[in-house]
Amino acid sequence: MVEPVVTAPDQGFRLLSVELTGNPTDPGMQNLYRAFREQARAAFAEAGLRTGFTGGLADTVDSADAGKTRSTVVGLVMLVVILLLHVLVFRCFLAALLPLLAVSVSGARRPAPWSARPCWRASTSTRRHLS
Repeated sequence: MVEPVVTAPDQGFRLLSVELTGNPTDPGMQNLYRAFREQARAAFAEAGLRTGFTGGLADTVDSADAGKTRSTVVGLVMLVVILLLHVLVFRCFLAALLPLLAVSVSGARRPAPWSARPCWRASTSTRRHLS
């Protein structure tokens, strides 16, 4: 529901209220807000107007988007730092990539079936005493 709330005395701007009811942390609600925001920006831009969005949902979506960007940048910077340190230590770019390649390949594998099993098994007499 969109309602005009306040109009400036000189007609320079108008404040509109939009109500989206739901859980702000719900990904479906966040996607709905993103779609609404893009459509509103496009519609108001055609009329030569600027838009701005505030509120809990807008803050949550903007923070989530900034967090994705921040984690991508941090991940890339860490990769560059690791590569740079390996190049400085091994003095060869190929030797710097080999440990990272080995860790990437071994980390992508599924764990061995025996690693998920417990190291010990309780006997039936122990189980009776524990329960």
